[in-house]
This record gives sequence, C-alpha cells and structure tokens, in this order.
Amino acid sequence: PDLVDNDEYENYDAVFISSEKYANKIGKEIKTKVYPLLQCSDPEVFYPQEDEECRHDILFVGIGRKNREIMEDILKTDYPVSVYGKHWNNKIDEKYVCGEFIPNEELHKYYSSCKILLNDHWKDMREWDFPSNRLFDALLCETLVISDKIPSAGTVFNDCIVTYEGVDDLVDKIEYYMNNPSEKEKLTKKGRENVLKNHTFDNRVDFIIKVLGEL
Repeated sequence: PDLVDNDEYENYDAVFISSEKYANKIGKEIKTKVYPLLQCSDPEVFYPQEDEECRHDILFVGIGRKNREIMEDILKTDYPVSVYGKHWNNKIDEKYVCGEFIPNEELHKYYSSCKILLNDHWKDMREWDFPSNRLFDALLCETLVISDKIPSAGTVFNDCIVTYEGVDDLVDKIEYYMNNPSEKEKLTKKGRENVLKNHTFDNRVDFIIKVLGEL
C-alpha cells in the first residue's frame, strides 16, 4: 500500500482500496472520495470439484520467499505439506515441492481436493487488513483454509477462515479439523455461501456502478 502516495490519489474522482482499514485511513488524509472495494472471486472459475490426482492433506500454493511464517511454522510440525510454486529451491526440502505451477483453470480442483489449504499475507498487507484473493477463491471451493491472523477473518469472512498464532496453535487447528470432518464441512459450506452472497465480481461491479452514479 505504501507504493502509492496521497498526491497520486488526488488525480482521480474516486479511489477504491481493497481494505476497509486502509480505505478509512486514506479517506481521512485526502479530498478524493475513498471507498473500500475488497477482492472477490468468480464462482464460474472456483467451485467444488474434487479430483483424486489433485488430492493432498495439507496444501500451500505460492512463491518461495523469505519470511513466509506459515511455511516456517508448518515445517516445524510433523505434518507433511505439499507445495506448489516457484523459487522454493534451497529454501525447503525438495520432498515437499510438488510442482512450480498450477494452471488457473485447474486450481479449483486442488483447493477442493485438499484437506487443508494454508494461506498467508505480506506483513504490511496483514497489518492493514488486505485479505488475500486466495481466501475468496478457496472458500468458493468449500476449502478449509488456515491463515495467519487478519481482522477481516471475522468481519468479512464470517469466521469461516481459521486463523492461528504460533506453531502450537497451528498444530491444534490442524488436528481439530482433521479429526472433526463434520465441523469442517459445516464451516466450508458456510464460507462458500458467504462469498456467493457478498464477494463475487458481480457484487463488486454493482458497487462500482452505484458509486459512479453518485459522483
């Protein structure tokens, strides 16, 4: 978020920011009208479809970079994690790396077929509560997501994102949902319903049109 300065915002009639917290901050600092417009997902692209070839117990999809706390934490447990993404060479044991790339049209199968999907955020995105688009995509697939802690896990996602703090808490959450499939199913169905109702591209387009009509 700090790559855009306030002077740049003033060049526009309206500014949309994918964080309610950051939108409130910027809205107090500039004259241009600022609106929160969270990320969203497409139910025609992301939907439940299990595939045996895409099955993993614990899945992580993302590039290898420093300070991915959730990866550091999961590797301290006894749970094996299946990783897809570039730049993991020499960062983790190669036995965990299953591939460098999943085509977007296949991604919903991997999300749908795993027991748990891990998610994280860049530090500044987490602090300013910019929820990852992966959360919306995964919930549409009825996927159980465990993520680093962000405030919107409760407000935006209706407590359907499981968050954790520290290795012990991560282990506790994994064990609980691995051993309580009915609770997991209840949560994931609720999560999909929430995204379908509130967080699709149609929802966002409707909001943008509404704002433009008021300018």
